[in-house]
Amino acid sequence: MTREVRFLFDRRFDPGTGQARVSSEAPAAGETPDGGAAPESDPVATEPEPHFTQDDMDRACAEARAAGRSEGAATAVDATTRRTAETLNAIAEGVQNLVSGEHGAHRERTREASVLARAMVAKLFPELNRRHGFDEIVGMVEAVSSGLTDTRALTIRVSEGMAEPVRRHLAAKVRVRDFEGESRVVGDPGLADGDCRIDWRGGGAVRDSEQLRRSIDALCHEVLGSPAGAMTADRDDAHVTAEPAPPPVPSQSEPGRHHTAVTSVHKPPAGELP
Repeated sequence: MTREVRFLFDRRFDPGTGQARVSSEAPAAGETPDGGAAPESDPVATEPEPHFTQDDMDRACAEARAAGRSEGAATAVDATTRRTAETLNAIAEGVQNLVSGEHGAHRERTREASVLARAMVAKLFPELNRRHGFDEIVGMVEAVSSGLTDTRALTIRVSEGMAEPVRRHLAAKVRVRDFEGESRVVGDPGLADGDCRIDWRGGGAVRDSEQLRRSIDALCHEVLGSPAGAMTADRDDAHVTAEPAPPPVPSQSEPGRHHTAVTSVHKPPAGELP
């Protein structure tokens, strides 16, 4: 390659040089233009190249494998934990839906049973009372008369249609029970067939068919719940609450006084008995 030579003037123009003639040749390496030696430059500091042995590389590979296995295991555990949590949530949701569905089915079955039971009572009770009302009256009179040892008189009030059959049937039955007092059967137009009222001095007993029917209906209501349209759902505790059944009403044959639907004992007002 051609050596590059800087352009130099033949004369110096610096003050005090006397315009000395300057060589046209470029100064040699390591010299200044005026022929002096150039100052030595500091060599550039360089770092030694790193040197790795086979043991170093094997150790680095082992550490990398261990780190990779640890990271992979952690990732697998996280994925397994996430899938397990998702599965458990799905199971819990399914069980909740199953339980809710079963509760709904149970409420529906209870409602249907309540409707059926109360419908059966409403349909069957009048006929059963007509068939067995007479026997119920006889049994009631026998039960009452057997415990009245000091009573002189009984007044037995039944419906007008049942007065004569009851009078004939009870004539012998009362004597069998060792009842020494007088018994009188009276037909009462205010009493229905199957109803009976027994009065004696100091007490009495009543059989009210309508009240008995109401008591049976109230018992069905209490045990099985309300009929369709009368049940209310509580959203907080998720169960069905039945509205209370109406209380029994007093007997229409005795205004102002209340008797239970089953046989009961009462004290009649003074002067009511003969």
